[in-house]
Amino acid sequence: MSNANIIINSYIFFCWGGAIGKMKKRKILILILIICAVGIVFGSIVFGFSKASKESSVSYEQFMNKEDDEFQFMNIDWNSSVEIIQEKLPFDIKKVDIGSETSSVYQSEEAVDFEGNNGIASFEFVDGKLKTIKFDFSHLQDEYKQWFDNQYKKLTKIYGKETKNQTGGGELFDSQIYTWEKNNTIMQLILLTGDSINPAVTFGVWTTR
Repeated sequence: MSNANIIINSYIFFCWGGAIGKMKKRKILILILIICAVGIVFGSIVFGFSKASKESSVSYEQFMNKEDDEFQFMNIDWNSSVEIIQEKLPFDIKKVDIGSETSSVYQSEEAVDFEGNNGIASFEFVDGKLKTIKFDFSHLQDEYKQWFDNQYKKLTKIYGKETKNQTGGGELFDSQIYTWEKNNTIMQLILLTGDSINPAVTFGVWTTR
């Protein structure tokens, strides 16, 4: 029986009990109303906390394991299985067919809030072991360059100056790539632009071991 049913049944029992005086019933009713109010507030707090935990946004601070001194995501160990990752993530993921027998990719079922923009999370596995985590942003606004530069500034503030800074151009697209290296892990922020493609940004980390 739910807490709401218990409160209602208690109210009926007390109000209709023949041995209870009119004044006593009024006090009990007031007490029950207070209990209901407390229950509603408590339930809202619990539900709100649970929902916030499930829909929590992703931030750049979550990509560093200080104990191991390497890039990770939410302290999820590299080479973990899909089952372990699904238990720890605050969002749901599903498998994407890439036509490979040794590699597999899982993506977030819905866009994930990442530093004020929506991105699709991808987790790549080799022989069932986690090797790469990345977030793709392909629906950027006209201010994409400013947004990209702001992401770079946030990363340098947290992780220091990048190890490499590369720019490239070709017939299909131009690229801007910032790379950070730490032990056996790599973090990159990539911008792709071109006449034939929409501006796209990828942020990711991976392990070389």
